[in-house]
Amino acid sequence: MLNRRFVPAVLVAVAALAGAAACTPDDSATPGTPVTVVTPSGGLPAPSSVPGSAAPHPATGTSVPAGNPVSPCGSGKVGVFVQSAGSGAGHTGAEIIFSLPAPDNIACTLTGYPGVDIVDTTGTVHHAERTLRGYLGGLPQGDDTLPTVVVRPGHPAHALFEGTAARNGSGESCGTAKSTQVTPPDSTATESFSTGVYLCNLQIHPVTADE
Repeated sequence: MLNRRFVPAVLVAVAALAGAAACTPDDSATPGTPVTVVTPSGGLPAPSSVPGSAAPHPATGTSVPAGNPVSPCGSGKVGVFVQSAGSGAGHTGAEIIFSLPAPDNIACTLTGYPGVDIVDTTGTVHHAERTLRGYLGGLPQGDDTLPTVVVRPGHPAHALFEGTAARNGSGESCGTAKSTQVTPPDSTATESFSTGVYLCNLQIHPVTADE
C-alpha cells in the first residue's frame, strides 16, 4: 500500500527533473551560426561572421557581391588606336579601338560616346555628332541602350565614327580631315591621329564590345 506521505516527495522530485531538462541546451543548435542584423536608419548592420562572405548592404541587410566591382576606365587608363573602317556611297569611316596597355591587366569599363573632333586644313574644328547608328555602323536597329563594355587584356572596346563627302541636300563637297582628336568616355586625355574621314555630317557612335 502506497504511503501517502511519500507522494508529495515523489512529485517534488519529478518537478525538479523536468525543470532541469527544460534548462538543458538544445544540441541541435549550431554554435556560431551567423545572423544578418538589420539596423534602423542611421546605423550599420554587423557583417557576417563567415570568413570571405559578403557584407550586408547598410541599413537593408541585402547582400552585395564580395570583392571589388569593375570600375570605369577614367583618364589615361586605356590606349587608343584608330584605323580605317572603309567607305561606301559617299561615306568614309574610322574605327577607334580602346585597349589596355600591355603591363596593365586590371579590367575597367567604358560606357557611352568618345569625343571626336576633326581639324581641317584651315584649322577649323568640326565636332562629331553623337548618334546611335549611321550608314557604316553603330548599334543594331531597335537597340537604343548604351552598352557598358568591360575592357580587359585581349578584349578591347570599339567605336565607329563616319562622315560624308557632301552636305545633305546641298551637294556641296567636303574635304577630308587633317587630324582627328579622340577622347575616350569619362576621360580628359585626348590623342590626335591622321584619318581620311570626310568632314560633312560627322557622326560618332557608342562604344561597343569586341566581336
